[in-house]
Amino acid sequence: MWKAKQSAYDPILVVSAVTLILFRAILMVVVPLMDKTEARYAEIARLMVETQNWGVLQIDYNVPFWAKPPLSTWASAFSINVFGVTEWAARLPSLVISLVTIYILYKTLKKNGTSFFLMAFILMTTPQFLLHAAVVSTDTIFGFCIMMVMLCFWNSQFKEK
Repeated sequence: MWKAKQSAYDPILVVSAVTLILFRAILMVVVPLMDKTEARYAEIARLMVETQNWGVLQIDYNVPFWAKPPLSTWASAFSINVFGVTEWAARLPSLVISLVTIYILYKTLKKNGTSFFLMAFILMTTPQFLLHAAVVSTDTIFGFCIMMVMLCFWNSQFKEK
């Protein structure tokens, strides 16, 4: 059982967390787009870069796509614009947001003595988080936004006065 106060650099946690993050990053590069949803969002981002129409998402040329909010598409399109039209470039924003999520949760729990690597290990062994850590979808940014709202609520309720 884990102690309440883990050392910051427990070797098992460090190796496990880093391995899981590297494993996900490698899969992001070598695995092709997995399903029609991921391919659709990547194509919308690619079209955004090609047409330079950053205001209206398009599922095909001059066919608007109003089904999802644009934040994740903008992030993928920006990455494609910078790194080129590749699958990993479209997936990179999800990996970055996942790592930022881990870091923010760590900073929130740091006052309790929780290890960064414990937070990373817990999140990266959660199947949905691991899957969405590097796919082209709206779920990662949506989850990040929900986490930020919940942390703001938590801080407002338990802020020391």
